[in-house]
Amino acid sequence: MRPTASALLILTLFLSSCATLSTIGRRKPEKAIPLKVLQEAPEGATVGIYAVSMRSGREIASYNADKLLLPASNLKLLVLYAALDLLGPAKNFKTEFLLDDSLNLYMVGFGDPSLLASDLYMIAERIKAFGINRIMDIRVSESFYDTIRYGPGWMWDEGPHPYAAPVSALSLNRNVVEVWVRNTETGPVAEVVPATDFVRAAVEVVPAESLDKVEVERSFDTVNHITLRIPEDALDFEPHVKYVSIEEPALFAGHVLKGALERSGVEVGGKVLKGDPPPDASLIYTWLSPPLFELLYDICLLYTSPSPRDLSTSRMP
Repeated sequence: MRPTASALLILTLFLSSCATLSTIGRRKPEKAIPLKVLQEAPEGATVGIYAVSMRSGREIASYNADKLLLPASNLKLLVLYAALDLLGPAKNFKTEFLLDDSLNLYMVGFGDPSLLASDLYMIAERIKAFGINRIMDIRVSESFYDTIRYGPGWMWDEGPHPYAAPVSALSLNRNVVEVWVRNTETGPVAEVVPATDFVRAAVEVVPAESLDKVEVERSFDTVNHITLRIPEDALDFEPHVKYVSIEEPALFAGHVLKGALERSGVEVGGKVLKGDPPPDASLIYTWLSPPLFELLYDICLLYTSPSPRDLSTSRMP
């Protein structure tokens, strides 16, 4: 499902109405915002506000203004408005594929937030059709962004959760994998989608008294290790899926590309490494994301646990 013109019109009217309201507000005398309701927030709640007059720039209210808080999803409206204003609704995000004289294949990311594993299978077929039957290393480049993976104030223990996936200029499947868990005669087993040696999953059954729900743990040495800890009294279950974020997104994308190329009949004689293409590398293919106005739909409706369709839908460029 993609946004219709009417949906975009609603978004435009909403943003315009916000601007209209702010204009109306400037006609009235500036008043300080009462903070009593914030100071009486329920126990355990953390509330912060910082309000500035659009007319004079004067501070109207400040309470816990310097405290780091996780923004709610309504902040997406500001991000989307800024993206539309600065980039334009027709903006595409590209991913480039280059080949050097030593037959090393470079995958260069430019911030596409929508690249999927299914896209890489299509890309691999096109690389094969270009007449490339063998490559050496796959080298992934994410230098278009800096190396800061997580935002200031992100909680240290949110690592495995899909909403806390690391940031990279080269991302795949929103830097999340599906871990499918099913019960067998010998116990529960886990399988990773997309399947790659860069992500390994295992199941650990623990005593029921020590755990009351399934827990997800993830560690990283040179590959991602995901462990699902399941209480022993919860082993009678239907197959279900957990969504887990991964470390080193660019390498993850490179390993999935390696599998896609091999499935397409392209021999990969080397490893998946990080590296920028040399100046004389030849551009052989450019993948373009859908335009920004289509990506807005996913950004607005994406929630904590994406559906399997969200991570597997194949698109034509």
